[in-house]
Amino acid sequence: MKPLYRNVFLAIGVVAIIIMLCTSDLSYSELWDNVRRAGYWFPAVILLWVFLYLANAWSWSVIIHDGAAPKVPFLKIYKYTISGYALNYVTPVGPVSYTHLTLPTTPYV
Repeated sequence: MKPLYRNVFLAIGVVAIIIMLCTSDLSYSELWDNVRRAGYWFPAVILLWVFLYLANAWSWSVIIHDGAAPKVPFLKIYKYTISGYALNYVTPVGPVSYTHLTLPTTPYV
């Protein structure tokens, strides 16, 4: 992807997050109280998702490399895995992450 397009999509994402934060009915103090009430479970859940994404990225890495020398760096696969699942969570279309994982890796394969 060209840097111009990447920056445009980044700007759209940042503006969307700012709009969501400004129009939310949840106050910041209420949000902080909820995070504090979650206690040690909040970082535990985050660490669990990090581990699950690592396992999923590792499985994609095994499939992509198929016994050959690694051409696609693992951190790129991990990045594509996280962003692909984020796209799946926000789009009602269906499994978008599969195309998002395969298209960026085609130059390496």
